[in-house]
Parts: sequence; structure tokens; C-alpha cells
Amino acid sequence: MSIILNKYFNLELGLLIGSILILVGLILSFYSLNIWNESNFGSLNNNNVLRMVICASSCLVLGFQVILYSFFFSILGLKSK
Repeated sequence: MSIILNKYFNLELGLLIGSILILVGLILSFYSLNIWNESNFGSLNNNNVLRMVICASSCLVLGFQVILYSFFFSILGLKSK
């Protein structure tokens, strides 16, 4: 299993996927903040904005997790002298 994981998932791919997830999360966060700004920071339509905020926070957390796990797996794959 470790050989298959190292063959298809390396540090660079993990950093790329994690960065894309963080970028999507930031874009969704700023978009939902802009929607809130358009309503003068008052009450919102909970259905649409809450879905966007949940997706944004999930993308941010998953992005950081993928980056940290890719560093961890790359450290595990180092050969000792």
C-alpha cells in the first residue's frame, strides 16, 4: 500500500491540491462576505449563505490538512543513512 501511495501521491501533488483547496475556500469566504456586505451586514438568507460558508470552511480545513499530511508522508518516506 505504501508503494502505491508513494507512486501516485507525492509532496508536490499534495501541496498543489492543498493550495487549490485553500484558494477555493478563500474565494468562497470572500464571496459570502461580499454577499453579507451587500445586505449592509444585516440579516441574510440562511440557506444560500450558510451553505457557502460551510463549503468554504471545509475547503480551508481540508486544504491545510492535505498540505500537512503531504509533508508528514514525505518525511516518512525519507531514507535513513
